[in-house]
Parts: sequence; structure tokens; C-alpha cells
Amino acid sequence: MILFVDDEDIRMESYREELEFASYKVQYESSVDSAIVFFKENLEDIELIILDVMMPPGEAFANQKTHHGLRTGAYLYEYIRKVRSNIPVIFLTNVSDEALINKVEQASGEALIKFFEKKELLPFELVDKVKDFLES
Repeated sequence: MILFVDDEDIRMESYREELEFASYKVQYESSVDSAIVFFKENLEDIELIILDVMMPPGEAFANQKTHHGLRTGAYLYEYIRKVRSNIPVIFLTNVSDEALINKVEQASGEALIKFFEKKELLPFELVDKVKDFLES
């Protein structure tokens, strides 16, 4: 199962549908709070997480320095890594923050993480990236 976390429901619908068309089971969550609940309840079933960087911090990260939501995904990523360190994560985002990318890659190693910009990746291309990532 893929846990897909992004607050842009309508824009991400085509990505989710393309993944489902390719026979992936996808659980879409539009807030970090609902994503955390689902993640905790389905730890063993999740094979991959697709995650945005810019999202409202929700209650979970209200007291963190998310820079008004610009880094919320990074905090969610750190939470995920503490709970389950070996799960692959794809950041699908509009943010091209090299410092953030370097920090996350150094913390987890490049084998379990990929970064893609939404504007450069069509839905069918995401399916190809997911397939390659899960098979490697």
C-alpha cells in the first residue's frame, strides 16, 4: 500500500488515480494529522510514502518551526523515520530547497528517499518512478 500525503486534493487526484490504475492500493491523506493516524494504524501494510513538503502543520507540528508550513513535510518525514526507519519515501513537491534535500538525504541515505518536483513529473511518470523505486 502507498500512503500519499498532500494537501492539494484536486491537483493530486490524477496522480492517485494513475497509481490505482497501475494496480497500486493508495491511501490518500490531505493533512499531516490524518496521515499520522493512518500511518500508526497501518504500519506493516505501508510499502511506500509519497509526501509533499509544503502543507499546513496541523496539530502535530503546530509548535515546530515549519516556516508557515514550508517545511511541514520534513517534520512528518522525521516522525516517520523515528517510527519506521526502513520505509521508502518519495517527496513530490513544488519546493526545490537544496538544503532540505541534503539534510534529509544525509539523515536516511539515498537508497530510501527520492525527490521529484510536481511541475516536472506527470502522473504516468510518477507510476514509473514508484515502480522503479519499489523494485530496486
